[in-house]
Amino acid sequence: MKHKYIYMFYLIILFSAISWRVTKAYPSLSELKEVNIAESENQTMVTINLSKSTKVVPYLKGTENCIVLEFDKAIISEDLKKKAFASRDIKLAYLSIANNESNKDKDKNTKIKQNKKVKAKIFYKADCLPSVKYSKDKVALKLSVKDNLAKALQKPSNTLLHPNEEKYAPVVISLEDAPFKPVVSEIASQAGMDLKFKGNMPETFSIELQSEDPFEAICAIAVKTKMKFYRDGKIWYLEGEA
Repeated sequence: MKHKYIYMFYLIILFSAISWRVTKAYPSLSELKEVNIAESENQTMVTINLSKSTKVVPYLKGTENCIVLEFDKAIISEDLKKKAFASRDIKLAYLSIANNESNKDKDKNTKIKQNKKVKAKIFYKADCLPSVKYSKDKVALKLSVKDNLAKALQKPSNTLLHPNEEKYAPVVISLEDAPFKPVVSEIASQAGMDLKFKGNMPETFSIELQSEDPFEAICAIAVKTKMKFYRDGKIWYLEGEA
């Protein structure tokens, strides 16, 4: 019986040591838990909820009508990893893990500490002006419609669909380490395509696209990722290797 208590004592010490090492190796990270999009007459508000406050740095890519929010020491919830977003004023938005090649050769724990950054990349319509507000565990992006260009929203330009089509798909110019299935699904959905996936899919991908119709856009993605893109009846398929 005495030996049993001794073993239990050693187990407690062992688990405490493991817990301490894990805490040191994986610093307390903020989790991006939820993304909410609310539309009003002349603006769209995107709110990103965090589990705890963390440093957020916005980058504006004016030529691409894109804003990037970089979250330091952060992770993405499992639910958000499977999603991409689009709305009236947002062509395409997605979350991804920032790729930091400079720390590639460092030890595993050091890499974990330095590479835990998340990017929210949001492509918005040219008729909008972006602004960012911080509030503890929330980050709010406001896209305000320019008053003198409000009418232009009725006739979007630089779309992935032909102007006579009923819907308009997002303009995608530059995708970096984008989550593959959510982003491609959102492009197909905005274009009104019923797209299914078969075989092995990459988790992320990077590609440069100019204003193209959805067929050509997904064709370009298929070529880039070495996958087959074909239609069977009304359903389109993107197929990787089995």
